This record gives sequence, C-alpha cells and structure tokens, in this order.
Amino acid sequence: MKLIIKLIGLAIVAGIVTFLGAGLFSSQDFEGSVNTTLVSPPEDIWPLISKPKERESRLGITSISRLDQNALGFASWTENGQKDEWARYEILEENEPKKLTIAMMSSSHKLTGLWTYTLSSNDGIHTILTIHETSRLNNFMDRSLNTLKGRNSHLRAELRSITRTLRQEPSTQNNNDATTAN
Repeated sequence: MKLIIKLIGLAIVAGIVTFLGAGLFSSQDFEGSVNTTLVSPPEDIWPLISKPKERESRLGITSISRLDQNALGFASWTENGQKDEWARYEILEENEPKKLTIAMMSSSHKLTGLWTYTLSSNDGIHTILTIHETSRLNNFMDRSLNTLKGRNSHLRAELRSITRTLRQEPSTQNNNDATTAN
C-alpha cells in the first residue's frame, strides 16, 4: 500500500514538473501554418475572417468592442472571452479577397503576434485557405499548456471554426509547425 501511495505521489510530482518545465524551457516565440481546401469562393470566406463581428460566434468569444480605426485606417477591436479574458486586435493589411493580416496587440494571456490569412482559387469554386501565425507568448503557464496540447492548437481551432461556419469538413489539412527560438 505504501508503494502505491509513493508511486501516485511520484506520478503527481512528475506531472507537475513536466507541466512547469514545458513552459519554462519552451520558446516564447512560435511560427506555424495550417491550410485547407474549401468548396466556397474566396468572396464567401472573406467576411468570416475580415469582419470582427463575424468572429464573435467562434472560438468562445462573448463580446466584441469596436475601437477607432488604427493609424493605417483599418479596423481595431477588443474580443472578450470568459473569465476576464480579452485580446486587442488591429488589421494591418487587407487585400480583399486574397490576403488579410491581423495583429494581436495585447491580451490577458500575454500573447502578441501576427496572423495572416491567404485565400487562393484557380477555379472560383474551391479556395485554399492558409493561416500563418507568428506569435510570442510571455506567460509561462499558458506556454506550458500550449506546448503540451500543441503550439499550433489555436491555428487548428480557427481552421475548424471557419469550416464549421461554412458547414464543411476540411478536404485537406496540412499542419506545418515550426518553433523559432529567441
């Protein structure tokens, strides 16, 4: 019985050390991409990624507060989530319906970065959607969680959310996950 209690205690300590070590020793910087082919023209997908209000129905967002335009003349907004979570965004580049770059300027999780959405279509019916993320996560506890579940887990969730909104299953999905050290 004492051996079982010791083994359980050792397993708990090992789990805690693994969790904390994942955050302490993983890079703050991340770069990764996901893509899929959708049976929709780029013009149907564009509003889902470019309009802040369209994002509210996805990814656990409870409300969106529209802010003034940024210095480039593009939209800026704050997305609010559960448990006092928030993130402030700005559009940095918009080439409708081909390319959109969104910057997360600050967040409650100490995450900042750029997300670039690229849409391409050869036939006007099928669209290849690529989402590329370059980010920095300064909170080591959140970095621990993200490292253990996969640093590109948010990219995959965003892609699933878009395909669900279009009521489609991804026909192809390639995950290219590269972490860049400081």
